[in-house]
Amino acid sequence: MAFYRCTFHSIVLGRPMNFTMLLPDPIEYKMCPDGKARPSKYLEQKPKFKTVYWLHGKGENEWDTLLRSANIIDFAEKKQIAVVFPSSEGCQFVNGVTWDIADHIGKELVPVTRKLFPLSDRREDTYVAGISMGGYGALHTLFQFPELFCEGASLSGIVDAASRVREQRVPGHHNYLCLRNSFGETDAVEGGNDDLWCMVKRLKDEGRLPHFWLSTGTEDPLYHECQRFRNFLLDNGIDFTYSECPGVHNWDLFKGHVDDVMNLWFK
Repeated sequence: MAFYRCTFHSIVLGRPMNFTMLLPDPIEYKMCPDGKARPSKYLEQKPKFKTVYWLHGKGENEWDTLLRSANIIDFAEKKQIAVVFPSSEGCQFVNGVTWDIADHIGKELVPVTRKLFPLSDRREDTYVAGISMGGYGALHTLFQFPELFCEGASLSGIVDAASRVREQRVPGHHNYLCLRNSFGETDAVEGGNDDLWCMVKRLKDEGRLPHFWLSTGTEDPLYHECQRFRNFLLDNGIDFTYSECPGVHNWDLFKGHVDDVMNLWFK
């Protein structure tokens, strides 16, 4: 696998932006007598790779997720897929008060990475996933740009931004700045463009809702929030995949979620 740390000028944001990327090497492998596949030669024509845009959690950046999740690297190499890790710039992957991160990803980063690297431009080859805060961002991105992504996944993700704003956007709270930068000082999340509950219902009614994956740990502080969202989805006849397993909100749990969703998407 090739590793890239890239900076390019974002027209949407009017400033340089970073992303990290995993890309399979353009190498042909052959089986050796010992039963192992070894590099044989470089491919004359680069394939167009399936791609996952992977959104990081709060307190991390586009590099941290890659460093913490060796299973993403192993899976990308095994299945020959590309993985792009965008930066949130301290926002919850929405068009916030400080930066329009949602538009940066959907309207800019996806087409830019497709121009710079041999990535497939087909919707059925393009996925979005995230952990914790990035889980909210992944579903928000999927619902805002359903024409770009075929599937999405929220792994131990925030799914009720409206409640989080009401309870935690308080000066002195450790989430205050992130929530203020993302949603401002009003309580207008519920029923608005950043409310996953409204977004998913609207897309279903329009017949444009992609399939998505929702997972959590039974000891995760976000478990009950996830259960409320799951029940809402079931009550409204939404087609999605749900998974839960024992675990708290940490990378021991997240790595299991990563394995589950990647095995589902890339069999």
